[in-house]
Amino acid sequence: MNNSVIKLGLERIRELMHSLGDPQDNLKFIHVAGTNGKGSTCSFISAMLAANGYKVGMYTSPAVEDIREQYTITRLVRCSELPDEYLCEDNNLRDEPKESESLRACVGEDKCSGQTNRIDGNNVKKKYTGISTDDAVLVSEWISDEDYAQCLAEIYAAQMGRMAEYAQGERSFDLRKADEFAESKKVDKYDAPSPFETETAIAFLYFYKEKCDYVVLETGMGGRDDATNIVTTTVLSILTSISEDHLGMIGNNITEIARTKAGIIKPGVPVVMAKGIPEVEEVIKTVCREKGSALKVVTESNDNLKPSTPGSYQRDNATLAMEAMEMLSQYDKDFSFDRNISKEAISTVVIPYRMEKIYDDPMFYLDGAHNPDAALRLRETLEEMLGIKENDEQIKSAGHTESNELTEKKDRSMNMRIIFIMGMFKDKDYRKVIRIMAPLANMIYTVQTPDSERALPSNELREAILEEYPDIPRGNVNSVTIDDAVELSFDMASRYKANGEESCIVAFGSLSYLKYIKYIMSSIQVV
Repeated sequence: MNNSVIKLGLERIRELMHSLGDPQDNLKFIHVAGTNGKGSTCSFISAMLAANGYKVGMYTSPAVEDIREQYTITRLVRCSELPDEYLCEDNNLRDEPKESESLRACVGEDKCSGQTNRIDGNNVKKKYTGISTDDAVLVSEWISDEDYAQCLAEIYAAQMGRMAEYAQGERSFDLRKADEFAESKKVDKYDAPSPFETETAIAFLYFYKEKCDYVVLETGMGGRDDATNIVTTTVLSILTSISEDHLGMIGNNITEIARTKAGIIKPGVPVVMAKGIPEVEEVIKTVCREKGSALKVVTESNDNLKPSTPGSYQRDNATLAMEAMEMLSQYDKDFSFDRNISKEAISTVVIPYRMEKIYDDPMFYLDGAHNPDAALRLRETLEEMLGIKENDEQIKSAGHTESNELTEKKDRSMNMRIIFIMGMFKDKDYRKVIRIMAPLANMIYTVQTPDSERALPSNELREAILEEYPDIPRGNVNSVTIDDAVELSFDMASRYKANGEESCIVAFGSLSYLKYIKYIMSSIQVV
């Protein structure tokens, strides 16, 4: 396997899948590309499909807590077949109906609905979404250790057989000889699959073995040259919001980036996209005309949809997902769905690290906002949730121009104090993120994301904040370790509380350090 971090292009994954018998050709794909909102949209679609009786595979990236979280299967399971681990403390589903008489929710004393449990001592993650219809509940599971190992072994054998074919002139699965040949460096190492290509191959192989009715497939980077784009049996393409990210890798400007992401669009396959800036929409419309693909642009959010995660942007993602279901019902003769059940499914989805609340008093949220567009969404969510009023034009200016003008704080409740923990990668536009987010904060702790060459040192992030937002007192921006950031944030919240003020802690930025904060919070008692 090639250990390079990123390798765009389809040649390696196409040849690898062919050596495995092209299992992906036997699956139906809903392919999702975009800059922000891909993971949430995939989760909403998977829940809705499963709630309507389909067995759904979902492949997303990157992994945050465990490599196996990238591969989930969601399906309805009869209540009588549920293992004990899925039952509430009273071992029953609640009889009281929710919005629909046909739906019931599992709500135990610990509010297990939407939470996660690790069972059997093997860290097999099971998610209880809380929806029930006709005496069945919606259950989502990671790939097991055993299935993951089996798929990886098959891929390794196929790759080594390919190496041996080069060495011996015929297909062979003598792994010892193949390994010796690979070590002889007669085969260009660039030719070997990258880690992401291998992970993608596992998804195709696993979901084929599990006979999934649909696979919700998230691109890794871009679209056109992403390993996921070897699929030829796409039934629907979805484009979430598109903004400037990965500049120089998938495009040098927003138009080139949009064109790269539009590469997932297949001839005659319908497309649903989130409303974007005119340049982006024009690119997508042009590609759809060229390929004869019907296009639905989602321009308004459906306020009747109620995601469990706060923020208008999640309603936008949920609306995009619901429109995708509508489009699929028009173009896939084998698909039908119930809108009420689908609406209920949306309300049960819990998305890790998307305004994920991990503590109540003080409120403590984790959010993976790591680029300007995501930061704008996070800011809008905090303003909406905490009642902070700001000038929209100033926000847009701070986030989307080179202007150093800073947003004023206006009309904030004097009883609410905001504490930020912030960690970023140095290859992201962290200065724009600072200009968007910093004016909201009373206190900021900067940290360095662990175990990454891309990490921005915490002291450099602190200096950038002071340069971009000179109005904040220097003592209110501190470079600390992740452990100290958590402890100091709670200490500061306690001080605010002693003064009769409420507070909210928000840790945001790179996902690579947010998982560590969650680990800290799970292993300590906060007084």
